[in-house]
Amino acid sequence: LNAKEVIAEVNISYDTLENNIEGNNLQNTIMSMITERASLDIEELIINGDKSSSDPYLALFDGIRKQASQHVVDVAGGQFDANVLKKLYGSIPAKYLRDPQAFRYYMSTINELNWRDLVSKRQTNLGDSTLTSANRPMAYGVPVSPVAMLQPYKNNAKDVSDILLTNPKNILFGVSRNVRLEFDKDIRARTFIIVLTMKLDAKFEEADAVAKAINVAHTF
Repeated sequence: LNAKEVIAEVNISYDTLENNIEGNNLQNTIMSMITERASLDIEELIINGDKSSSDPYLALFDGIRKQASQHVVDVAGGQFDANVLKKLYGSIPAKYLRDPQAFRYYMSTINELNWRDLVSKRQTNLGDSTLTSANRPMAYGVPVSPVAMLQPYKNNAKDVSDILLTNPKNILFGVSRNVRLEFDKDIRARTFIIVLTMKLDAKFEEADAVAKAINVAHTF
C-alpha cells in the first residue's frame, strides 16, 4: 500500500449560516452531508481510480477495477445474463472457491436489477420474493452486491459496465492517516471553510483470486 492524500473543501457563506431555517442545527446537517459525500467519493476512487485518467482525483492511484487484470471475461457488448456470472465463477482458480458464499459478485445497480429480473421469472416463491423483498438472490451460491460507483463506460458508442468477483477480504483498504477535519474562515469573502483530508490506498491481497467481466451491456 502506498497511501495518497485526498483533500475536500467546503465553503459556506455567512449568509447561509445566518439565514437558514435550521438555525444552529445547520452545522450538524452540513457535517452529516460531508460525511455522506466523502464516503461516496472515496468509494469512487477505490473502484474507478486510474493513473491515466484526465481527472486528477481519479489519477491518484489505480483502483480495484483496473487492478483486476488476470482473469478477464470479455462479453463484447453482450447482454447481462446468468452465463456471464457462470463464466466469471469458472475463471477463478478452484483453490480459492472452497467457500463460495464468502465471495461476492460486484456489479452496477442496473445489472443487479437485471439479475433480479432474471430470477423473478421463475414460477416459484423465490421468483416472487425477488421482486417484493429486500433480499438479493445469490448466483451459483455466491451473494450479489450492487455498487453505486461501478459506473458504465462507452464502448463503440454503447453503454457497458464491469462485474467483479472476489472475496471482500481480498480487497485491502489502507488508511495511513485518519480523517482530519480543519476549520478556518475568510473574513473578506465572508465565508467559513471546512477542509477534510486523509491518506489512503487500496490493493488486492491476492490478484489471482479476482475475476472481471468487461463490456457487459448496461441496459435494462
